[in-house]
Amino acid sequence: MVSNKLIVSAFAVLASMANASPCKPSSTSASTTETTSAGFTSNTGTASATIVETITFVTETETAAETTADATSTIEASTTVSEAAATTTTVDGPLITNAGFEDGTTAPWELISEKDDTLVLAGGAYQGTALGKVDFTTKDGAQYGNIIMQKINKKALKAGSYSLEGWTRVDYFSETGDGCSNIIAACLRGSVGGIIPVPGSAVRKSAESAVDDWYQIATTCTITQDMIDADLPINVVFGFNCAEAGAYLDSVELKLIDGTETPAEDTTTTTQAAPVFT
Repeated sequence: MVSNKLIVSAFAVLASMANASPCKPSSTSASTTETTSAGFTSNTGTASATIVETITFVTETETAAETTADATSTIEASTTVSEAAATTTTVDGPLITNAGFEDGTTAPWELISEKDDTLVLAGGAYQGTALGKVDFTTKDGAQYGNIIMQKINKKALKAGSYSLEGWTRVDYFSETGDGCSNIIAACLRGSVGGIIPVPGSAVRKSAESAVDDWYQIATTCTITQDMIDADLPINVVFGFNCAEAGAYLDSVELKLIDGTETPAEDTTTTTQAAPVFT
């Protein structure tokens, strides 16, 4: 069973976008350069938590200085060798698996649910024979969120920008009542205890475009080498905000955008004492 901490953290991200004012455009990019605070009440009906997420971006600047010694003293010869991608080994393998729910199971997809909903296989796929489906009920007579999530295979990741796409469909559209109001796509870092959006990746779309027809939601996830090297997992997520309706996901694709790959650079400095000539 998924920890309530994970549910709370995930829905803090979802709620901050799905509960935005209806007067805002149906497509919204969530800014992760500011502190985001969102409230959430767990499915026990008694526990509540406030999630405050702060993301700080640090830009590192490297500088190099050269020192020239007197000709009569010992000369330090410094040689710098840059080896692009020499220390990064990419293991062959897909970034995500069972992207079209064709493996006879929903694994490794997970459903992060505020209620006791389940992710199941169903027919009527966009491609192939199966899709992932979630049936929503209501929470206190209102819509609530479910997130379908999968961890990215970090061994296959390279630093760069990735296109994340998924085909979605819902039974009905409604801003607040029975039906679905919003669909979310994003990349998130972390797991139990806290989830952090990959900067600039969270996108919200109106579910109206996905009623009884397939709608492709897409976003861009920019992954840095620091994210890959860190202990935190990186996830792709698709969220739905609904009540008394079905939501469907199929044919997910995560791929590196050509020309955006950032080579990993290893800088090695060798210092050698030159002979002294007198």
